[in-house]
Amino acid sequence: MARWQALMGHTSLPMPAHDTPPAHEDIRFEQVSFSYDGSPLLQGMDFEVKAGTSLALVGPSGSGKTTIARLLARFWDVDEGRITVGGVDIRQMQPATLAAHVSFVFQEIFLFSRSVKDNIRLGKPDASDSEIVAASQAARRRFYPGLARRL
Repeated sequence: MARWQALMGHTSLPMPAHDTPPAHEDIRFEQVSFSYDGSPLLQGMDFEVKAGTSLALVGPSGSGKTTIARLLARFWDVDEGRITVGGVDIRQMQPATLAAHVSFVFQEIFLFSRSVKDNIRLGKPDASDSEIVAASQAARRRFYPGLARRL
């Protein structure tokens, strides 16, 4: 109950009056600083990820890798600086617009206590059995490319 009350006490992030879609897919962190409960975690962070390229965030546990991804998805707002996608500050995008341009896979995996088919179907409730099989095969090829050759 205490966790629920704490959650209900949080205020929503401010939403822009007008949606501004990005002009391209480049991502920039510009002088980004962020803290948890007053404890600084990121300070003056600058980097750019060009569209079509990859970036690996490497570091010890607690160094801010997951926080960087969550800031990009706007789970929180930065304390200072800004994050842009396609030259647009993510605070000037509606959540659906940002979600259409940025996605990532969380490291915390959660499956419901149902069948694998039911878990896959969560993304498309009206998916046919053949669509579910195709999705699972595509995921296997994407994340385990060598597995298909060994089977």
